[in-house]
Amino acid sequence: MIPKSTNRLIDKELKKARAASLIVGVVSHNDMEVESYLHDYYDGMDPERLLVEIGSATKTFTGTLLAKLVTDGVIALDDSVCPYVPKFKKALTYEGKEVTFRHLATHTASLPKDDVQTIRQLIKQDATVKLNPFSQYDETHFTEFFQHYQPKRAFGTKWVYSNLGISLLGYVLAKVVDMSYEEAIQTYILNPLCMDDTHFIVPEEKMNRYVKSYTKKNEPIPPMDIGVFNPAGGLKSSTLDMLKYLRFQMGLRETSESLASAMELSQEAQGIKAMKGFENALTW
Repeated sequence: MIPKSTNRLIDKELKKARAASLIVGVVSHNDMEVESYLHDYYDGMDPERLLVEIGSATKTFTGTLLAKLVTDGVIALDDSVCPYVPKFKKALTYEGKEVTFRHLATHTASLPKDDVQTIRQLIKQDATVKLNPFSQYDETHFTEFFQHYQPKRAFGTKWVYSNLGISLLGYVLAKVVDMSYEEAIQTYILNPLCMDDTHFIVPEEKMNRYVKSYTKKNEPIPPMDIGVFNPAGGLKSSTLDMLKYLRFQMGLRETSESLASAMELSQEAQGIKAMKGFENALTW
C-alpha cells in the first residue's frame, strides 16, 4: 500500500537527521499498512503502538471540537469570540470588527505565529528550557500577550499560520463548554472514538512506549510539555490510534451523526488560500 515514491521521501527525510525515528501508516476501508524506522530499540513493542508527539496534527482535534459545537448549535462560526474573553477585546478588534471563531480556525485573525519575544526572554532567563521553551510559558504570559497586542490588519484578509490563534481558539472553546480544553477533547472526541492511546499527559505506565527525540547533536530532548499551547500541538498518540482517527475523518468508520457531521464541517474549504496550492479548512 505504501508506494515506492513515498519510501523515497521517507529515505530523504531520514538522511537529514542523525537520530530520526519515523512511523508511516496507510489505511483503506479494510486494510492498513505500517512501516517504521526507529533510532532506538523498544523491547517487545509493536511500532504501531509506540507513542509519538503528533505536533500540529493536534490542531485538527481543536477544529473538530469547534465544528462539533457549531453543528450542535452551541455557537456559530461567525460569532465573535470577544464575549468569552472580554479582557482580550483590544487585541481582537480592528476598526470596530471583532475576531470570530472562523478567523481563529483559518489563521486569519491577524496574529503572529508565536509570542517570540516572551519565549526568548524565558530562554534568556534559563538556558535549560531551550529544548522545550513552551513548558515555561503559562497562562499569565498568554494573558499578558493578548492584553497588550494590537492587530495590524483587517481580520479574514490574510493567512498567517498562528499557534497563538489556535491556542486562543482552544482556550475560548473551553470557556464555551465550561471545562478545560483537555477535558473537552477527551469528552467530545477521544472517548466517542475510543482513542485510548491518545493523551496530553502520557500515563507513567505507558512511558516505556514513548518514542525518544534527539537534537542534531544527538542529545536527548525531554517529552514536550506545552501547556496553554496544547490546542496547537500538545497531543501524543500511537499510529494505531491516529489511523483510527483518520478512518473516522475519511468517513470509513461510523460514529455518531453529530460527530460525523462535525468532521465533515471541519474539512470544508473556507475560501482562504494558505500555502501555494492549498486552501484552509477549519484548522485543516
